[in-house]
Amino acid sequence: GSWQTEVTLDLSSACIALLPTNLAPQVAAAGLTSTFVAMACLRHFKAGDTVVVAPACGAVGMSLIQMAAIRGIRVIGLARGSERGAWVTAEYGVLGTISMVDIREEDWPSLLVGLCDGDGTPETGGGADGVIDGCGGEILAKASQVVRPRGIIVSFGTIVAPIDEAALDTFARSRFIDVIRESARHALEASDAERHFEAALELMAQARYR
Repeated sequence: GSWQTEVTLDLSSACIALLPTNLAPQVAAAGLTSTFVAMACLRHFKAGDTVVVAPACGAVGMSLIQMAAIRGIRVIGLARGSERGAWVTAEYGVLGTISMVDIREEDWPSLLVGLCDGDGTPETGGGADGVIDGCGGEILAKASQVVRPRGIIVSFGTIVAPIDEAALDTFARSRFIDVIRESARHALEASDAERHFEAALELMAQARYR
């Protein structure tokens, strides 16, 4: 509880990281969960990949966009409203290649295709390497269409609508796409969790990640 002054941790299951001396504890604590979810999702991608992130303006989405850009991953974010997209690119565009799509636009799937690699057609080598999704429903179904064969779909939530599991499975099988469920717990359980978390804290201390 908040009145505790001491807590006992099990070293075999706890993730213990050193806090940079110039980073306030309350600042670090504010981004704990979103940072761990982003770490879990991004471990499936590498520098040079193109990844679609939805939603891009929530806590996890903004963590994903920043961490992905810093790692050299090209990001295409999905958000409701062009003003939100403009804010994201203005805030974080300096970190790397970040594009935004307003999903309130009726033809947003076509806009997404236009921002993907090549001609946007997965069958001819265009499209994206993967989707990281916390929306579910129709947004995930439409965004997944740009994932090229043998790509990856990572799901960390369903804040908009449930996932049509049967349809997603059929689609993924047709393109040999891996579908992965991620969470903060998965990142915490990784053998290198402390190293990655300390790296994220150092970026916070440098004001490169917030």
